[in-house]
Amino acid sequence: MMAEIGYRDKRELLSPESQVDIWSPAKINPVLQILRKRPDGFHDLFLHLVPISLYDRLSFTPQTSGGVRFQSTGRPVMVEPEYNLAVRAVRAFEQATQQTVHLKLHLEKHIPDGAGLGGGSSDAAAVLRVLNHLHGNRLSASMLHMLAVGLGADVPFFLDPQPCEATGRGEALCPLPDYPCLPLVVLKPPFSSSTAEAYDNCQPLEESPPHPPDSPQTLEAMLCNRFELTLRNRFPELEVLKSKLRSVGAIGASVSGSGSAVFGIFEDVDTRDDAATQLHQTVDAEVFSCRMLTGPDAQHLFDSGPSGE
Repeated sequence: MMAEIGYRDKRELLSPESQVDIWSPAKINPVLQILRKRPDGFHDLFLHLVPISLYDRLSFTPQTSGGVRFQSTGRPVMVEPEYNLAVRAVRAFEQATQQTVHLKLHLEKHIPDGAGLGGGSSDAAAVLRVLNHLHGNRLSASMLHMLAVGLGADVPFFLDPQPCEATGRGEALCPLPDYPCLPLVVLKPPFSSSTAEAYDNCQPLEESPPHPPDSPQTLEAMLCNRFELTLRNRFPELEVLKSKLRSVGAIGASVSGSGSAVFGIFEDVDTRDDAATQLHQTVDAEVFSCRMLTGPDAQHLFDSGPSGE
């Protein structure tokens, strides 16, 4: 039985072979505190989530039959299609609406996996948002949020990506509209980090959350990631990359999420660009020049394409 939440007949909404594109951003975590382990096995967190201008691109072409035909290009995707978060998001939407989705779904992958940048979660959120749009906004915002939580703790953030404070498992979000949005360099070393292993080895610490930053200097002063305590033992290269970033002008550097990506924040674009040029020649890592995004920046990902650097 179909839920009647703004639903109209799909024949009015889906024009076969008309393509919808969306750019799904990566994220960084300038603040990541692991406060305690909960009785359900998850951890209570306090973190800042900030979208950045490093994107995957998803293309949706509605069909009249045939189910979902998934294709991935760009960076290698290491899981079978049915286990890919983008496809899992389709299945979650189908289950919630009791309707079979028919479309070609093309994922052009640019965000590294196993990096703590949230690429898979961002793709899943993009799929939920686009499918709901194509199907007449059948699901309310609260229902989309519920589906997103079921797919992963970071997925709700990417439904409306903007600088946020997050608590709980990371799914309880509070926007931070005055967050300083700065130029970045992101370094992805040749190894990846497992989120599950990072949590297994983490050392929670009850600590007070910082106030939202209001300048580059206050942001630099509060950079912290509780995962680093154990990650540095397994991957000493991460500390080397942080030092390299500071040596070329970053005012601060940290690991994003559970790693393995490291980011450096810069006060201006020229310094960032000079740093990226030097790092391309001196580090054993992929180098991405990008910047933090605001809420209005992120809206353009759906309306007209990604913001510049």
